[in-house]
Amino acid sequence: MLQERNVTAVYDSFESADLVRAALQDEGIDIARVHVVPDRVAGIDDAADLGLYDNVIEDLGLPDADARAYQDAVRRGDFVVSATVDSSHVPRVEEIMRAPETYERAAGAVDPVVPTDPGLEARPLDPPMPVGR
Repeated sequence: MLQERNVTAVYDSFESADLVRAALQDEGIDIARVHVVPDRVAGIDDAADLGLYDNVIEDLGLPDADARAYQDAVRRGDFVVSATVDSSHVPRVEEIMRAPETYERAAGAVDPVVPTDPGLEARPLDPPMPVGR
């Protein structure tokens, strides 16, 4: 029997959250198992006043304290990415979530960022703030 876990992180921009979603999809994670809240791609980024996001986050099956922290993050304007994956995929999913800056969308694929100046290092778009699983 497969054991599944939620891996969840908070980002301060939709661009970073969407990069994580794309990287997870390219990693073979079923896109239906990856949730971005709020999700501008789904066209519901203005529904926070309706409490929709609270319900979406509650439906992720996270512990109550974590769900409240993520709900508060969304109210502050942050973006939550949560992926439900087989426990064997957790280390790779955590790696992707910790470093969205190492991926960029290019022709529908996620590729490692290559600095244009060899003396420069790629820098993060924004750091994720893991709150729990």
